[in-house]
Amino acid sequence: MKKLFNFSLLVLLSLVFSSPLFAQDEETTNNQTRRISTIGSAEVRVVPSRVVLTFGVETFNPELAIAKRENDSRASAIIALAKELGVAPKDVQTDYIFVEPVHKGDDRRAGEFLHYLVRKTIVVLLRDTTKFETILSGALERGATHVLRVRFEVDNLKQHRDKARSDAIKAARDKAQALAGELGAKLGRVISIQDYGSYDPALYYGSSWRERNEGGGQSQVSTQSDSPVSPTVGDALALGQMRISAQINVSFELQ
Repeated sequence: MKKLFNFSLLVLLSLVFSSPLFAQDEETTNNQTRRISTIGSAEVRVVPSRVVLTFGVETFNPELAIAKRENDSRASAIIALAKELGVAPKDVQTDYIFVEPVHKGDDRRAGEFLHYLVRKTIVVLLRDTTKFETILSGALERGATHVLRVRFEVDNLKQHRDKARSDAIKAARDKAQALAGELGAKLGRVISIQDYGSYDPALYYGSSWRERNEGGGQSQVSTQSDSPVSPTVGDALALGQMRISAQINVSFELQ
């Protein structure tokens, strides 16, 4: 009886350990994909192709009509300058107008009345960067009281972004091949690709009227060039180069 029981137990254990469940787990373990993941980064540097200048005109006078008339005259002179330099009408606009009575002391309404303050902003898109110094100095001579912001931009941004992304993918592949080669392995098919996005340039300095009122600081511009001498416009402005970067994570199968 005891021998029959032991024999039955042995048969039962054999069936259990040879079941499809255990066979499937073993097969899964053996077929796990060996992989390697690397991150590739790339950067494309381009010279700015256009400049957006924001000029501010600020006037004040106890007589509102006089303050406004002087402001309008200065703004018109700046717009006329842009036209003289060949800037298209669609590339010049007035996008901010502000009028406020100014009183003495912290309380703007209860203190002694001083004057009316009138502010206006003129934005000029300059597609010919060689005229940067001319319009900058000319606008100040014709009545601009502030240069609120200067922003450098680049044409064909998508093209440069695609180039940075392509270079990042190549960098990730080259890195993976080097690592795999050191271990005697080869790259197989691509398992996954993750794009961490691209960094688009925002090269500007200055502030808006609102930032000035709120005490905002002036943004600083830092440009870098691969050569000792940056591309220049006139004698005083070095455009430098704008950096467009991308980062890609790629996973490969190892063979």
